[in-house]
This record gives sequence, C-alpha cells and structure tokens, in this order.
Amino acid sequence: MFTYDYWSHNSPTGVSPWKWLGDVGYGYSVAGENLAKNYPNAAATVNAWMASDSHRANILNQDYNEVGFAVSQGTLEGRDTTLVVAYYGKPRVLAAETNAAPATFLNTAPINNGVGNIFTYFGSALQSLTPATLGAIAVLGFLALVAAVAHHFRKQLPKEWRKTWKAHHGMFTVIGLVGVGVILVLATGGGQI
Repeated sequence: MFTYDYWSHNSPTGVSPWKWLGDVGYGYSVAGENLAKNYPNAAATVNAWMASDSHRANILNQDYNEVGFAVSQGTLEGRDTTLVVAYYGKPRVLAAETNAAPATFLNTAPINNGVGNIFTYFGSALQSLTPATLGAIAVLGFLALVAAVAHHFRKQLPKEWRKTWKAHHGMFTVIGLVGVGVILVLATGGGQI
C-alpha cells in the first residue's frame, strides 16, 4: 500500500489480499482480512473493528484458528500513516484427509469506517486522538465553559459591554468553541478501517 500509495483491500491493479497469503505459502480453507490505519494503539484499533459488524464478525469467526498481524509505518497519500493488517485463517488440510470445500474468502469489502452511529464514531475517534489534539480540545472546552458562565452573568456586566454582547460573546462563543472541538475530532480523530 505504501509503495503504490493506495488504501484498499484490493490494489489499483486488482491484486487481492489473498495473493499475499499465497506468496508466503499459506494454504488455507478459509481466510479473512481486517485493515486499519492511523489508530494510535492496539486498543483503539480493536475497538474500531469491534464497532463494525463485518470486522467484528471476522474477529469472532469460529472457522478461523490462526491469525497474523502486520503493523507498518510510512507515507500514504502524502501523510505519515500507520497501517495495521490482520489476516485470519484456517489452514487447508490435504485433500486425501478430507473432502473439504474449495477455499472461501470472507470480509474483503471496504467498510464505512466502522461507524455504527455517531456515538460509536466519536468514542473511537476520541481514543485515536493525539495528546496535543486532546489538549487543544480541553482548552476549547474550558473556554466554552468560561463563555457559558459569562453568558449567564451578562446582565451584571457594564452597560457598554452589554450593548455588544451578542456580537462578541455569549452563546455564539460557546457554540463556536464547541464546533471547533467537534471539527478537531472529525479532522484528526478516528483512524479508518
């Protein structure tokens, strides 16, 4: 993915994830793959996968009895990126030992970031934020609290200040600061699966 600058289960030239299993000589009767990018740690990655029905199904699929993970960092689409690939599989037994069905492949369709609902997304996004972004959101939250308190006590302000209150302070400030915090979460949080 880093070499050819793409983010997908299948390469732009149509190479499927199963090619890589064949390249290392892994014979399987059933296989699945989960992808993730830009989550800060394993817990955030697994939480995002568990919040997505199809990724969760891969993790909990009892047909698999082996798993392999790869974590790699590089540049993707001009940005520093951390990729995680999980392969799930069950080794193929020799045809003489069983009348097994041909190999099957599960869960290779791209997923819409694992967003079950807005609360699931924000929970996952918050877990993937950097400390600097979390600090910025905390400062915005504090400023929004100060603006809300100031709005509550606005009638006790000097008359000159009250004349311009709506243009400069009050609930507009609160809404603006909270909005910037939400935009920060949307722009920098929540890796992709």
